Order: sequence, then structure tokens, then C-alpha cells
Amino acid sequence: CVIIGGLGALGVLHFEFLSARLGVERFVLVGRGVRDAALQSVTNAMLSSPEGDDDDVEIKQCSGYAFDVDVVAADCADERQSRAVFALARPVALVLHLGGVLHERAAIDMTRTTFIAGTEAKISGSLHAACDAASDVFMCSSSIFGVLGQSRLASYAASNAFQDALCAMSDRAAHRWRGSGAKRFIAVAFG
Repeated sequence: CVIIGGLGALGVLHFEFLSARLGVERFVLVGRGVRDAALQSVTNAMLSSPEGDDDDVEIKQCSGYAFDVDVVAADCADERQSRAVFALARPVALVLHLGGVLHERAAIDMTRTTFIAGTEAKISGSLHAACDAASDVFMCSSSIFGVLGQSRLASYAASNAFQDALCAMSDRAAHRWRGSGAKRFIAVAFG
């Protein structure tokens, strides 16, 4: 399981659920930057696991639990870094794209640069991950703002609408694709 945005709050929550409740055995947690607080969240999630023992914890690569974890600092919006992540992670059954940037600014005040800064993680990251991961399932965490919009989060709303459309169109076309890319595409719009 590759979790893009795996070091953020939503990523750690999914990591805890998938490891404790669904028995997923291998994780690659991807974040743009590996910060101490994020690593501590992952470590805390691992320590709360019923398997393993506290002395076996290594932050970068963890074993001795019912699962293995690789923590990777990479920007999946960058095509080369995305390919490297999925080369490390193969085989991949599930990709969760939970990353994103909240770039708050009124739509009227937005420039091309600020729009790109607010959309790149979700748009480019989703495109690269969807193409690079030969997985069974690719899931995005989208937002209701992709449907309703939001005047102070225009780039965030646009990138969520993109993820919804990417998953809808890719899932319809997935049966025609041969080779790379996921087999199923799901966008979950959180409220």
C-alpha cells in the first residue's frame, strides 16, 4: 500500500486503519518532507499496534510488526520522483492519494503562480501516481469543494474537481488499458 500524503493527519489515520483492521502488510508512506512530528505520529501509530514490541522500531524502515513500513521523502507531483516511489513499492495493490495543499486566497486575487502552487500536489501527483502505479486500486481523497466550490480555496476546489473527473474517466476506461496504471479508480469526497 502506497500512501501519498502518508505523513499527514489523514495519511496516518488511514495507515492505522489499514494496518490494524484490514491486515495490510506493507506500507510506503510518502511525504514531501519527513518532519519529526510526522515521524512521531507514524511511530505512535505503530506502537499502538497490537503486534510487535517497542524495541524493534526504526523510523525509516520498520519491521518486527505484522507489517513493514518505508517512509519516503518524495514529491509525487514530480514525475521522476513518482516513478522512483513506485519502483521501490512494487508490487502495489492499493494507492491512496491523500496529499494536497490548502492555499487560501480569494479567487479574484489568485495569480497563475499561486494557482499552480495550490493545485500541483493533487493534479500532477494524481496523474503521475495513477499512471505509475500498476495497482489494483487507486483512491483519491477529494473534497465536497470540488463540487460546490469555495471562493477562498479556488485552487483546492479545482484540484479536487480534477481528481473526481480523473477517477471517473479512468475507471470507465481502465478495462481498455493494458500494462501500467491502476485497475480501479475511486475518488472519495470528504465533507
